[in-house]
Amino acid sequence: AVDLTSHCNEHDDANCGEWDTGASLSVREHPVEENPHGEVTCQGNVPAVEASEEVLGTCDDGMACSPQQTCVDDSPCNGYAPAVEAADGVEADTLPCTCAVPGSTPRDSVYTCKNDGTGYADCDCSQGFEVARWITTYSREGRWVHDLTAMLPLLQNGGKTRFHYSPGNKYVTTLKLRFQNTDQPVRPTTIHKLFTGGKFNLSYNGKYEPIQVDIPATAQKVEILAHISGHGWGSDIENCAEFCNHTHHFKVNGTEFMHDQPWVGKTYGCAEQVPDGTVPNQYGTWTIGRAGWCPGKEVTPYIADVTLEVTPGETATITYKGLFDGQDYEPKADPNGNSNGFGANIWMESWLVVYE
Repeated sequence: AVDLTSHCNEHDDANCGEWDTGASLSVREHPVEENPHGEVTCQGNVPAVEASEEVLGTCDDGMACSPQQTCVDDSPCNGYAPAVEAADGVEADTLPCTCAVPGSTPRDSVYTCKNDGTGYADCDCSQGFEVARWITTYSREGRWVHDLTAMLPLLQNGGKTRFHYSPGNKYVTTLKLRFQNTDQPVRPTTIHKLFTGGKFNLSYNGKYEPIQVDIPATAQKVEILAHISGHGWGSDIENCAEFCNHTHHFKVNGTEFMHDQPWVGKTYGCAEQVPDGTVPNQYGTWTIGRAGWCPGKEVTPYIADVTLEVTPGETATITYKGLFDGQDYEPKADPNGNSNGFGANIWMESWLVVYE
């Protein structure tokens, strides 16, 4: 479980973020070793240069000028640019390195020479795997505890682990991970990253291709788990994707599992979720139901048990699409010309989790 507390400085509401925003915890790659090449002289990147012709300048009296043809009134030659010859670019030097990947085998990467050539930058180990997400409060403190058991495969390598927490707003933050053995009959052993979101429009679904995952012969349970939250409002007539009921369709070997947003549009949709962890008595419009989230609450994962749709020892095919009213979403402007927000976006991370 993760236990997150966000305090306002000096416990004063005025020192907390005025607006709600996204916060995220991820497990990240890290270099297997410290960078031994940080001060080794190398060739930095040199961009290519395109050829251009000489551009004559203009004197204050309107006459053309150049370094060879100066202005008769001794005024500056404004706007002059010399001819430039084309030159090929030079790629930066690289050296091999290795990244420790959460829950998986190490992968090859590179040190890249800095542009000034004074040494190599650290090993490019920039991939992250989101394990929890929250939406911050309207000017209030908050504390949340929720289950992260499905993400345990990302920690199974042991040893050094790098976490990255993005708080959204400035808080005094305490974050703890709690581990306990609850004697469950199965445990998560592998996790496979599936689909991510993006701008919610007619091209949203065009980027998704089927993903195939090999299911271990020893698998006892298989789940789809996804963090899905809709954002964007005021720029289209449907008020997507924060205040519209978009649906998310995962198919596993042809069987569909659908996730929707039942609280959208309810005046007290988020207030009704106070018993589930929403921070009460916030400022602003915290009470209104949103698409997949509430201010001052963790983004509750969507979980679908797909065990019956897969066969241990065989390959599963998984597809995904996001829809509105059963169709690809086409944003339409308000006919009255009202537009004071920002475009629709689906913030999604999804995985296939195997238990043994």
